[in-house]
Amino acid sequence: MLRSIWLASIKRGKLARKRDWLADLIGLCAESSFLAFVILILFEVNGWALNKAGRLGVIISLLGYGVYFLSKENDLIPVATNLDIHDNRKLVITAFRTLGWDVLMNTKYVVTAGPNNKKWWRGAGQTVTALIAVDVVYLNVIHGGSRRGRSAFYYGSNQRKLKRALAAIKSAQQLQTKKA
Repeated sequence: MLRSIWLASIKRGKLARKRDWLADLIGLCAESSFLAFVILILFEVNGWALNKAGRLGVIISLLGYGVYFLSKENDLIPVATNLDIHDNRKLVITAFRTLGWDVLMNTKYVVTAGPNNKKWWRGAGQTVTALIAVDVVYLNVIHGGSRRGRSAFYYGSNQRKLKRALAAIKSAQQLQTKKA
C-alpha cells in the first residue's frame, strides 16, 4: 500500500481498496434471494404468502441491509497503543501469530493477515488489515471473494474475528509493557 493511500485511509476512517463489484453483486443477489424465499415460506399463512407489497418490502429490506453491510465493511477501528510505528508493527505481528493467523503482507505501515482456513473456503476467507501509525493501530476485517461471489451478510463472523484481534493486541501490549 502506498503511503498516500495509507494516509488517506486513516484520514477517512475507511480502508481504501479496490472493490470487486461483480462479486459483491452476485453474492448480494444470491443470498438475498435465498433469504427472501425462506422468509416468505416462514410467513406463509393458510396457503397465502404475504401480500405483494409485503413481498416487495421484504426483498427491498434485504437488499438494503446487504448494501448497508457492504458500505460498512471498510470501516477502520482505532486501537490506542501509545507506541511508535516499529513497536506497533511488532505488536500486531505478535498478536496475529498468537491467533495462528498467517501474515500475508508486512510493510512499515501495513500488516495484513488471514486465518489459515482459506483452503477450506476455497479462497473466500477473511483478511485482517492493520494500518500502523504512531500511538494507534487501525484494524479492519473483511471477507474475501471468489469466482462464485462474495457474501454481503457475515452473520457476525467479522465481528468475532475483530474481537479476537483486539483481545490479542491488548494482551500482547500488556506482555510488552511488563517486559519493559
